[in-house]
Amino acid sequence: MTLVDLGADGAVTTQSLPFTPLRAVRTLRGRLADLIAAKTPSDEFVKVVLTDPGSLIDPMKQIRQIYPNAGPLTYERNETPYETKSATVVQSALSSPVHVISEFLAHVRGESQSAEEAALIETSLSELAKQEARA
Repeated sequence: MTLVDLGADGAVTTQSLPFTPLRAVRTLRGRLADLIAAKTPSDEFVKVVLTDPGSLIDPMKQIRQIYPNAGPLTYERNETPYETKSATVVQSALSSPVHVISEFLAHVRGESQSAEEAALIETSLSELAKQEARA
């Protein structure tokens, strides 16, 4: 830990101080029955990740009998990463700017674009493409 002292004259001094936290922080992972059977009481802060396949009735009550400073309780089955999609799918969806703009307007406004708006967008995009080709 660092102690910073700011003097009235603007001088700054720092001093490193030894620091040991009162409690360790760790994660416990396993089936509830196995964690309870371990019976190693601890005052540490713990996050508990249960690997039980089904739901349990009030597992936190049982855990806190052994680990009174237990914090978050999650199930491993709920910690699966989100599905990632291929970049090629995104690229194909973005290949048509007219389609992207149409979907965006429908999403934002809750209704599709009018025929006049579609014509204006197509005209503007084609003019931009011509300007890019000339540049």
